[in-house]
This record gives sequence, C-alpha cells and structure tokens, in this order.
Amino acid sequence: MRGQFCAPIDTSNAWRAVKVSFANEIGNIAKASGLDGQKVMSILCSDQKVSMSPHFLRPGFAFGGSCLPKDVRALRAFAMDHRVASPLLDAVLVANSAQIRRAEEMIHASGMTRVGMVGISFKPGTDDLRESPLAELASRLIGRGMQISVYDPYVQEAFANKNTAMGRGLEQDIALGSRLVGSIDDLIAGSEIVLVGNRYDEAIPPLQAALGNRPMIDLARIKPGQRSEGSYEGICW
Repeated sequence: MRGQFCAPIDTSNAWRAVKVSFANEIGNIAKASGLDGQKVMSILCSDQKVSMSPHFLRPGFAFGGSCLPKDVRALRAFAMDHRVASPLLDAVLVANSAQIRRAEEMIHASGMTRVGMVGISFKPGTDDLRESPLAELASRLIGRGMQISVYDPYVQEAFANKNTAMGRGLEQDIALGSRLVGSIDDLIAGSEIVLVGNRYDEAIPPLQAALGNRPMIDLARIKPGQRSEGSYEGICW
C-alpha cells in the first residue's frame, strides 16, 4: 500500500468506483420497483445541464435546501421498504453532517467567540432557510456559547420588509432577526473571526481586503487560488 496521495490517479479511480457503486445501488432499487436500472441511469446521464454538471463536484461546504436532503431520505426510505440495501445513500447524509461538524470544529479550534457569518440561507441569492447547513452551523456555534452575527442581504431584506416568507424553513430557534447585520463592513469590524458561508458579489472586495487582518474560515472560497495560510483557513483548500 502506498503511503502518498497521488491526486490525479487516486481521485480519478475513486470517482470511477463511486460511480459504479452508485449506479449499482440505483439499479438495485429500480429493479425492486419494477424498473430497468440501466434505463434509469441512462436518463440520468442524458442530463448534461444538472446531473452531469461539474458544478456539484466543487469541494466546499455541505448541501441543504428543500430538495437534496429530502430526496436522499425519500430514496433511502423507498429502498428500505423494498428491503434493498443502500449503503452509499446512507453514507451521503453521514458525510454531509460530517462536513458541518468539520466547519464547527474549525471555528471552535480558533478560540474566537464573536463570529461574523457571511450567509445563512442554504445557497446564495435566496432567503430560503430550509435545511440550511449554515443555519445548522450557527445553531451549533450558539450552543457552544459563541456570539453570532449574520450578513445575508436576501434574508435581511425579507426581515426588513416583514415578508410572510421571512425566516422560512428555519428549524433552529436562533433569534435570527436580532442577529442580522445590514453592512458587510460592520460585520467584519464587529467580529473576532469571519465565517464565509455564501458568496455575495458586494461582500467579496471587503472580505479580500480583510485577508491577513482578520481571522477567517472560508467555506465558499472568496478568492480563486487562495490557500489556507496564516489567519486564513479554507475548509477544503
């Protein structure tokens, strides 16, 4: 057994192995429901826009939202009802939770207690908090006694306008409305450490200017090619 990670070869072969196992698992579930597993995967592979998009192969933070977690759970439940093992699907949710825990431990290891979060919705460009991993992370940090403030322009707008959808899908009781900060500059200035969860165009220049001057945990990579160094730490780079 080699003791060194050969990134191109090892990653490529592992990815191929994962694809084979995923296809087999879907095939087993499909057969149990009376479908042709190869046809199901053929349809999946025909979707070059989403299913085969490299967008979802970009290392970073955990997934969330109203679709991915729910549908993975639903497929696992369907497999269980049909007595089909789904170890890969089981591992997906375990791995996703582990990525949230990884970010939590990175913040905890910093020793800082005033955390400024950039983003709390499940993805940029929405006020949707349904199964948001950033909201879950905020809840965990609050549970550790940390002071959390949040910059999220879309969520801020929903609260400011008292939209009926404000805070929609938020499962954690974190008093979010009182934690929102309207200015990225104010968020940075009032925090001991900045946690970047979502990318917002207007926040990138101030965040990049703060590099080296303010401890930062980055889950979204605010600067292409930026690597963990000094007071800056990326979750996967």
